[in-house]
Amino acid sequence: MAVARIGQTLVAPYRSEDVHVVETLYEYSKRGRGPHIVAIGGGTGMPNLLRGLREYTRNITAIVTVADDGGSSGRLRRELGVLPPGDFRNNIA
Repeated sequence: MAVARIGQTLVAPYRSEDVHVVETLYEYSKRGRGPHIVAIGGGTGMPNLLRGLREYTRNITAIVTVADDGGSSGRLRRELGVLPPGDFRNNIA
């Protein structure tokens, strides 16, 4: 009984009126068996690419370049000596 309640609690936020739980779980499982993809890059297009790829597979590795030195990222690099977080932040899911 408790296991069933835990399962319902975990699935509840992802349910909507027009989507069945079984279909949602099947799609999630299917994406887990999808192709393994490595994306290398950065900039404004990379997050869009990764979002699109997530529709087909969960097996995505993203190598994000952190060479940004404009705007606040440049200030962080100069003043604190840290890698610019902008592109990295936009690409994490």
